[in-house]
Amino acid sequence: MYEHGVHFNHYDRADERRRESLLGLGNGMLLVRASAPEAGLLSLLAEDGTVAAQPGARECAAFHYAGTYRAGVYNELENKIDAQSNPVRMSFMPRLPDATPLAVRPRGGEWLSPDFAKVLEYRHELDLEHALAYRTLVLSEGGRTTRIVETRLVSAAHPYFVLVRWQVVPLDWSGTLEIGAGIEGRVRNTNVKRHAAYVGRHVIGVECEACGDDRLLLTARLGGSSTDIAVATRIEIETAGARSRAERHVERAAEAIAEVHEVSVEAGRTLTIDKLIAVQTSRDHTVMGVSDAALATLEHIADVDALIDAHQRAWHADWSRCRIVADDRDLTHQLDIRFFHLLQALSPFAALQDAGIPARGWQEAYHGHIFWDEIFAAPIFAVRQPETAKTPLLYRFRRLDAARQMAREAGLTGAMFPWRSATTGYEETPPYQMNLVSGRWMRDETRLERHVGAAICWNVWTYFCATDDWAFLSRYGAPLVVEIARFWASLASFDDTRKRYTIGGVVGPDEYHDGCPWREAPGLDDNAYVNIMAVWSLLCALEVLARLPADRHDALCATLALTQDEFARWEDIARRMFVPFTHENVIAQFEGFDRLLPYERAIEARQADTRLDWALDARGDSTNRYQVSKQPDVLMLNYLLGDDTLQALLQRLGYAFDDDAARRTVGYYIERMTHESTLSRISCAGALARIDSDRSWRYFVDALRVDVDSQAGSSPEEGLHLGAFAAVLDVLQRRYVGLDFDFDAIRIFPALPRALPPLHFSFLYRCDRFSIETSARSCIIASDRNNRSAVRVRSPAGDETLAPGGSLTIESRHAR
Repeated sequence: MYEHGVHFNHYDRADERRRESLLGLGNGMLLVRASAPEAGLLSLLAEDGTVAAQPGARECAAFHYAGTYRAGVYNELENKIDAQSNPVRMSFMPRLPDATPLAVRPRGGEWLSPDFAKVLEYRHELDLEHALAYRTLVLSEGGRTTRIVETRLVSAAHPYFVLVRWQVVPLDWSGTLEIGAGIEGRVRNTNVKRHAAYVGRHVIGVECEACGDDRLLLTARLGGSSTDIAVATRIEIETAGARSRAERHVERAAEAIAEVHEVSVEAGRTLTIDKLIAVQTSRDHTVMGVSDAALATLEHIADVDALIDAHQRAWHADWSRCRIVADDRDLTHQLDIRFFHLLQALSPFAALQDAGIPARGWQEAYHGHIFWDEIFAAPIFAVRQPETAKTPLLYRFRRLDAARQMAREAGLTGAMFPWRSATTGYEETPPYQMNLVSGRWMRDETRLERHVGAAICWNVWTYFCATDDWAFLSRYGAPLVVEIARFWASLASFDDTRKRYTIGGVVGPDEYHDGCPWREAPGLDDNAYVNIMAVWSLLCALEVLARLPADRHDALCATLALTQDEFARWEDIARRMFVPFTHENVIAQFEGFDRLLPYERAIEARQADTRLDWALDARGDSTNRYQVSKQPDVLMLNYLLGDDTLQALLQRLGYAFDDDAARRTVGYYIERMTHESTLSRISCAGALARIDSDRSWRYFVDALRVDVDSQAGSSPEEGLHLGAFAAVLDVLQRRYVGLDFDFDAIRIFPALPRALPPLHFSFLYRCDRFSIETSARSCIIASDRNNRSAVRVRSPAGDETLAPGGSLTIESRHAR
């Protein structure tokens, strides 16, 4: 069995919910948490009561949380969080009916579970190389010892299929084995504590039936949308490769269904139980009726072993070309975990659907909403799976009209994309968030994070430069970039006193500041990240328009009614945007940040394992009053743009900003950061890459703990932070190796930390394949001999030509 994945060698039910996230499986269409199937059956039977339930089963259910989710499928419901508030319609990622429940017991005994039986052996592991999850249990109950080996997959070859295989061996007994299985339709969204006040019931209209001798079917619909759901299962039982005869008994309950099979077993002989699961929704393509589609999916599976083989072949095709391999085995393992979970959420199946990249994966955290996390993932996917990278951009394009309408409603022009997006493309940010310290609702103004538009521009340009996809740029990318530029131009206003443009009423990446203590209106004036990224977006739009072929340029200008006056305004704003500074020539996070109370005054309120904003709010205070940051804000500029580009933009605006000013700015904010965001440490690593490589590396190593180490992150409830996972890979690729792209060249500007072990990875550039190898002093880029033509490579040494089959060696800026 695979030894280099994620594994646990003992059972700890207090840690189960974290493990269920970390060992969960997906295929870009479905995501299934790694909950124990026997816990699901025990819970189902405890609620049902029609089949003999196990004492204590209901209490044990609190330690497990089976979850099945469908990427891009949301349910919109009205919520009233307290008696005083007005109802608010919100979109949620609904927990779908659970088809994983499965358990066995000797007839007359107890259902076998590590929660009740004596555990003699236990191992739960995730095989990253084959996208399989394994679980081994040796349990003793009633004087009988039984081994169960579970294999689970969410198929990389079929978008709607899940398999749970149990190989059961009665080690010291023979007799009759009862096999219990079912589908649970009484599901609620309850996995996130701070969402407890929201409506948890999304699946309604549940109907169950037994179909034929071996299938169960549950149909339902979402309560706030027109989405229909069908979940079908089929049980196959084999001994020594031959189908076993089993007696079957079906029990129906309200919104759930269970079946029990009885089969004879012999000591030492393996009984294989395959539970085939099909999940279909009316959002799926080519589906006329979800029930027929789900049953047909099962019908088409004639050979389970062949299905497992097809899954592994499909997965390996993606996995083999995505990895970054380090000479250090532990670092390779950490990088593999991150690639794995990104590919579980965004796979080639993404082309079959309309979905973005959710902050914490396709689970309940943040209600599955789409923020700006594709800004971290775009450079990774663009050079490994270009078609997959295009999917979240098309998700944005389909919501361009909604963004235009949002801008109009705000009295602006262009496209104002929401901070949190789901189905419609309109704003999904809740007006309040629950403070788990005080138990009260806090006002949430993060809907004012308008910088998501700049992230979309960044992603369009990143994708195009890496792929040379002119068809995409002309049809989809250019309209996105242009309408976002229009939005920034309409949001900026000219300050006659400063003789510069300013932007007010916004929030930057640091969510601990959504207002100023000296005024009542929400939002900040002249957030540095927002203003500079607005300038970058305007310049990007001008660059895109200049690069378009003449006929497409003219057609786009005619379609969008673009004028030379608009271009002149964009150019003017991009030369005269205001950026706030402190008296020490440190970029101010926003105008007035240095007038706030010192960082140390805020930290006095900090409590162990409690967010600072909650602690301050509980005593009637607010992080808005202090020089404190939850996560990098200004430092995101250093991380995202790189020091050279940031300095060039500031110099273009007429600000003197050199390496010393950059160092002072980075140091200033690192001293004021709480690191209460999972993006914080890795963003610091990116910001420090060319300023202090040793300190950058320490932040990088610390960021590897997030959502993997049991003491870091919040995976038990909130899934895995895909943005932070992608950022680890992005810092390694763009900031350390220095791999990036201009319109006309591959860029490699290495800044390799001394402690970084040698790396090797391959990447695609405009459909051709290249490889990178690093050492302590340099990077070697090699062009595959089958590539079509030579390319330009830009490095600190200047521009060079790289021919097919050739290689170039580029010295690191921080070489020893």
